[in-house]
This record gives sequence, structure tokens and C-alpha cells, in this order.
Amino acid sequence: MLFTSYSSADANSILKMLSDHTDYAPETVPSSESLSDTEYFQDAYINEQHSGYTYVLKEDGGEVKVFATLAKWHEQADVNCWYVTSLFVGNVHNADELALQMISELREVIAGDSLLYINVHPDADFANCFWRSNGFHLSAEKSRYVNSDGDRLTAYTK
Repeated sequence: MLFTSYSSADANSILKMLSDHTDYAPETVPSSESLSDTEYFQDAYINEQHSGYTYVLKEDGGEVKVFATLAKWHEQADVNCWYVTSLFVGNVHNADELALQMISELREVIAGDSLLYINVHPDADFANCFWRSNGFHLSAEKSRYVNSDGDRLTAYTK
């Protein structure tokens, strides 16, 4: 798998992946609504040409299997917290492994003393169970993000 920054050349492959995917960092519930994730991507990355901290994992042939976005939160002058704000993985046989691989790759990208958290809606049972079963723990004091419905998202870290 090739880990790289998002490029607009990846857009069609991401749209294809979003037609059958799992959201490992859902902000809302239910998280299985592919259409809303597709609309989010189209609005933020095709229509608005968003260029934030966005990464993909793709096969050698260029087909995107994972799409992730990060947000930076300045904790103090010397500490940065990074939050995974979306993590879409195509529904393939090794989707769970790909989600974990993306987190590993993201850890490599952020500065060495920075902290990485994964935002998850508290009622997203699959995602919450997935992160806990893979050694991540809830960090209540770092759960800072609130979704558009006013729900505070939980933050997982390892």
C-alpha cells in the first residue's frame, strides 16, 4: 500500500470507494449512510477544493482503499494534538487492518512529540468497539470536538 497526501487526482477513486465503505471515525450515527459520506467528500474536497491535512492509502495501481483527514489542536506552546476527523475504509477483506495501517502511517507523519486521537461518535458501537479491542483507550479529557448535532465526540488514543 502506498501512503500519500490527498490529491485531486484521487477524487474519482475515493468516490468509488465511498460507494461501499466503513467509517471508522463517524461523527454521526448511523454511520453506514454512504450517501452522506459521499456528499461530505464532494462538498469538502471537490466543490470547495479543501486542502487540509488529508491522506490516502492506495494500491499500487492507484485505487484508493482508505481516506483520512486530520485536524490540529494546539494544546500548549510545545504540545500539539492531532485528531483523526474522518477515516473511510473500503469494504474489503482486510478493512480492519487497513484502518490500523492508516493510523500507524499518520503517527509517522505528525511530529514526534505530538499526540494522535481518533474522534468517534459515542453511540457508534462498531467503531467504539473496534478501537477498544485494538488497544486504544478513551481519553475523556481530550474529547473536545462536538458534531453539528451538538454531540461531544469521544477521543481514542494508544
